[in-house]
Amino acid sequence: MEYNDAGQISKADAEYTDKSKSPAEHRCGICTQIRKCYVTGEHYCTVVEGPVIHMGGCKLFDMDLIKNANSKITLATDPPEK
Repeated sequence: MEYNDAGQISKADAEYTDKSKSPAEHRCGICTQIRKCYVTGEHYCTVVEGPVIHMGGCKLFDMDLIKNANSKITLATDPPEK
């Protein structure tokens, strides 16, 4: 695997595809590594070079978002737990 100057790998090395065959929870759109350019509207990955599609996927999917989504969120309005 080769990294570019920005520390990213090629789409081929990441096995990126525009249409992920993985379950819905493995898509770029909910991966913690995706970023959106608000000027162009394109999505970019912090690990894979070039623009990506939010419905795409690759072998570098980061599941931390799913783990965090399943944990309890305490709001400021919630009473403290006893």
